[in-house]
Amino acid sequence: SFLLMLFSIVGSMVVVSSYDLLTMYLGIEMSSLCLYALAAFTRKSAFSTEAGLKYFILGAFASGILLFGMSLIYGLTGTTNYEDLAKILIGAYASDVTIPNGLVIGMVFIIVALLFKATAAPFHMWAPDVYEGSPTIVSTFFAVVPKIAILGLFTRLLMYSFHDLMDSWQIVILLSAILSMVVAAFTALTQRKIKRFLAYSSIGHVGYLLIGLGTGTIEGIQGLFVYTLIYVVMTLNAWTFVLSTEFRHKKGRAVYFTDLIGLGKMNPLLAITFTCTLLSMAGIPPLAGFCAKMYVFFSAMEGGMYLVAFIGVMCSVVGAFYYLRFIKIMYFEKLTNWVSFNQISREASIILGISFLFIIGLFLNPTLLLTFTHKLALLLVL
Repeated sequence: SFLLMLFSIVGSMVVVSSYDLLTMYLGIEMSSLCLYALAAFTRKSAFSTEAGLKYFILGAFASGILLFGMSLIYGLTGTTNYEDLAKILIGAYASDVTIPNGLVIGMVFIIVALLFKATAAPFHMWAPDVYEGSPTIVSTFFAVVPKIAILGLFTRLLMYSFHDLMDSWQIVILLSAILSMVVAAFTALTQRKIKRFLAYSSIGHVGYLLIGLGTGTIEGIQGLFVYTLIYVVMTLNAWTFVLSTEFRHKKGRAVYFTDLIGLGKMNPLLAITFTCTLLSMAGIPPLAGFCAKMYVFFSAMEGGMYLVAFIGVMCSVVGAFYYLRFIKIMYFEKLTNWVSFNQISREASIILGISFLFIIGLFLNPTLLLTFTHKLALLLVL
């Protein structure tokens, strides 16, 4: 499994560093093929096999859409190079040059395929089933690595090659952002399983990330990078927590919310770590998640997108309810029977400790993160 993960990371690095649509496609396929195999890695489990098959079928469909969009763009421009595409489209809407509808359709097809890979609504159908059916360590990998690659690619493609078609792609990105936030906020309310809940939480976070991208400004891209870094840390913390809840007296890990009843009494340190992560995901100040959402919403308002920012804030309020439900279960639910977990491994405790300190300590001095993300945004946009 580690070899497959390494190949998937190499594929993701090819995607981010690609300078051509064909190289990008090869990188995505290299990464995706490894992810299909990882999802179905537990061969004896029917859930894992179902997750792998579902991801493979829908992923193949998304790859077909991506190829169709690329063929349209190549047919109309004669190039697949990012820089050449940017030169062809310079001043697309400012001048009297008419842009063929096929070019816009091709771009939209590519965006839709990438939104599928990023688990953004309404192309998120596979995510909860795959996250739940896959081995937990693989679900952790799904939640972090592919999203970083796709968001990096989105920034390169939309802000560099297709910047002059912003009027067209902005609508698609912002609609997907709003749908992702709304779907995640209201569907997560009905969840009872921890991994499905984290899958919907991930879909919601992708919605907030897409707001930064949809603004099309340097501030928005900086907000996107800030949110991505903080999202990765929060996600690693949450999934490491799930990996750490291994029962002592029976096989397996915590599956349902109710498995965490009394955790505040049995393992107060683990409970307080997860509590801070949940509050950060909900966007409660002064934790890292609040800083991330603040920068994204500010960039949206600077771009005049007040409605999008308002919907985002409202979804955050709804989201706070289902994050707080975990805290209620861990601290205030009545214990029916004592359940003890195995000792946490040294590696897991280091990840939990470092991510916990980052989440609670970022607000003290966020200058380094802001400077780094601003320089990164300038490098990619200018």
